[in-house]
Amino acid sequence: MEKTKKPANPALIAAVKAVAVLVIICLVCVILLALCNDLLYVSDEEKLAHSMSKIYPDYGEGDKEFNETFKLDSSNATNSYGSVVDVKKAADGAYVLTAKGGGGYKGTVTVYLVVKEEGEGSSKDAKIKAWTIKESDGETLLANITNTHRSTWYVGKSITEYTSESFSVDNNKVSNTTMSSKAINNAVKAACEYCISVLELVTTPESEAIKAVSALAEGYTFTIVTDSDGYEAYTVGENKLSFYLEGTKADADTLEAYVYGTDENRQIVIVKSGLTHDELLAAEPVAKSENATAEVVDKVKSLSHFEYVIGKMHEGFQYTGTAELDAGLASDSKYGTVNKVYNGADGAVVIEATGNGGFESGTVTINVVIGTDGKVEGWYILSSEKQSFIDNITSAWDTVSSWYVGTEASEAEIALGDNKVNGTTYSSTAINHAMNMACHYYVKCIAAAA
Repeated sequence: MEKTKKPANPALIAAVKAVAVLVIICLVCVILLALCNDLLYVSDEEKLAHSMSKIYPDYGEGDKEFNETFKLDSSNATNSYGSVVDVKKAADGAYVLTAKGGGGYKGTVTVYLVVKEEGEGSSKDAKIKAWTIKESDGETLLANITNTHRSTWYVGKSITEYTSESFSVDNNKVSNTTMSSKAINNAVKAACEYCISVLELVTTPESEAIKAVSALAEGYTFTIVTDSDGYEAYTVGENKLSFYLEGTKADADTLEAYVYGTDENRQIVIVKSGLTHDELLAAEPVAKSENATAEVVDKVKSLSHFEYVIGKMHEGFQYTGTAELDAGLASDSKYGTVNKVYNGADGAVVIEATGNGGFESGTVTINVVIGTDGKVEGWYILSSEKQSFIDNITSAWDTVSSWYVGTEASEAEIALGDNKVNGTTYSSTAINHAMNMACHYYVKCIAAAA
């Protein structure tokens, strides 16, 4: 009996055709996307050329020879402000740096900065000619920064001014973009420091000090921790301590460097950092300049960065040791804890206290200087936990640093009052609690025992 052929399933045929059409459409789309990606791709070089055409037409096609031979050394491309990720040279000899700065609203800002050398000899300088934003990470209101800001902020300034007030973010910010402006500020400063310390476009006392110290500690990257303000008390003969630097090296101890004098009178001592104050006082130098004398070594042993900072609040503070804590009084559920008490030779003390009640139940740790008269002479922030807007407080330090100064430690309750920055009430509360904790401990344990 002859078998009859089953008719094809129309629905199945239609489904197969539909799948086939979709597959073909997908393949065509992939091919078109690949073609468009190739056609529309913009390289970093093209992005740079486009930006330069708007802010610095003298870039031209760039210095091909320099751009092909200059190799960025990643080991010294990062400093305390941010990092330099690329260096190009314009047709007219100007340098174009791509630098990234942190401290933004949620991330970083990367800028192009054009710097050009001017003058010769003692009048040699390098000035910022132009800048613009390349990209950002997490900064939502950068559109508020207009061409007017790009043509006025920093432009015309010498790179040697990057630590001056004119480079302060307070002078270079737009409403509602304080944090993003800070990231821009950090990127510009990172580029300026790189121009001085690595490209050596301008010689400054700071760059000369870093170069001299680096020659004694091979492989370390040194940065200036503070300026010379406050160092007048520490001298060797007629040479005062000019710079205090900190050096880092991968998988190695951090170093502290002390530079006395300049030029042929320069004397340098380098000791290990990360030591307790007692260890630092007894530390042997790990390097010193040829003309550094035993007197220099003895002098540097009497100074640490801790003493420098405290010395600006209590003149002549000499650290003599750490006091043993009274465990029962060093903790209070309302305020926080006292972690350390540093004794001074004249009876002044520095109390390290951690205050609770911060944002998201976090904390702020501060050092409080209490003088021999029982009054708060100064304080500063050591660290914080979970305080995402603590930078708002440190950015206003010129005002904030005066909080509590002159207050009697014997006051039963030091109120928060006006000692807070807008938007940081919780962090300010944690600071207030730390201050109260330090003062209460002073009254109950230190003043009572005197």
